[in-house]
Formats: sequence, C-alpha cells, structure tokens
Amino acid sequence: MAKAHAAGCRPARDERALLRGAVLRLGGMLGWRPAEVIALAEALTGRPWRRLATGDFRLVLEEYAGLVETLEVKASKHQRGAEAAAPPAMRGGENAVSR
Repeated sequence: MAKAHAAGCRPARDERALLRGAVLRLGGMLGWRPAEVIALAEALTGRPWRRLATGDFRLVLEEYAGLVETLEVKASKHQRGAEAAAPPAMRGGENAVSR
C-alpha cells in the first residue's frame, strides 16, 4: 500500500519540480537572481518556497506571463515613439536618403 501511494505521488512531485524549474528559469531570463525569484514567488503566494505546490507555481508563471505581456507592450510603445521621433531620412519614408 505504501509503495502504491509513493508511486502515485511521483508524478505530482515531478510536475512540481518541473514548474519550480520553469519559475527559476523565467525569473533568470528577466535578469533576477534565484533569491529574488524565490522572494517574488513567496510574496505572490503568501507561502514559503519549500511549501509551494504545483498550483502556486502555476500562479507565479501566470504572473510572469502578465509581466512579460506588459513589458512587450511598453517596449512596443517605446519603439514606436522612438521611430516617430526619428528624422524622416532615418524612418525610410518618402524623404529618405537614397543609397
């Protein structure tokens, strides 16, 4: 019976480990150190890192998705603003310098 229970828990532990790794990797891609990623996850969930369950890690990943979306929108606005501020020759419009 104990072996059957342990075998049934393995997929949940594996999923938790995969999600935990994804949270750490994505945080690293945003330039955060592991301690900062862990602190954010704990703040978002209200639980210590070691006690986070798969649902908690999913919540953190959803927050990352929202953060990335916001960053992309802001970067796009910034890019459009920079292009609009550029002289016509640099924008490639009608008055662009011929090569």
